[in-house]
Amino acid sequence: MLGGLFPRDAGVENILSPRSDGYRPRVLDIGTGTGTWAVDVAIQYPNAEVVGLDLAPVKLGSTPPTNCTFLVGDASAGLKSYGRFDVVHARAILQGVKDYHELFKDVSEVLNPGGVFLALEAEIGMYDEHKVPFGIQQDGDP
Repeated sequence: MLGGLFPRDAGVENILSPRSDGYRPRVLDIGTGTGTWAVDVAIQYPNAEVVGLDLAPVKLGSTPPTNCTFLVGDASAGLKSYGRFDVVHARAILQGVKDYHELFKDVSEVLNPGGVFLALEAEIGMYDEHKVPFGIQQDGDP
């Protein structure tokens, strides 16, 4: 879908590349789900610290790389307790977020200067049997 772990022009590769000063970039995967994206980033960037966050425990089939950890927590309750990050990733979390405005504010507070926030959601709609989209119902509509 993205042609890789993230869009090519997002600047993520530069942020996560090894640095001569030994700095370890940090990545937060909000709504990590299966943990696959976090594990793949940890493998591709062994110098980075990758944290996967989800409402439910991740059930991996194998041990994740040593630079990848998974935490159970609610991103809607705030992110500051998890530290600061250079890359924040959130994909397909629509159903688990109570307030997107507040989440984006929290992300801006934990994102280091020059960091990147990657967010991707699918367009969700409901359609009738003729593939005509249902409109928004108002109070009193059948």
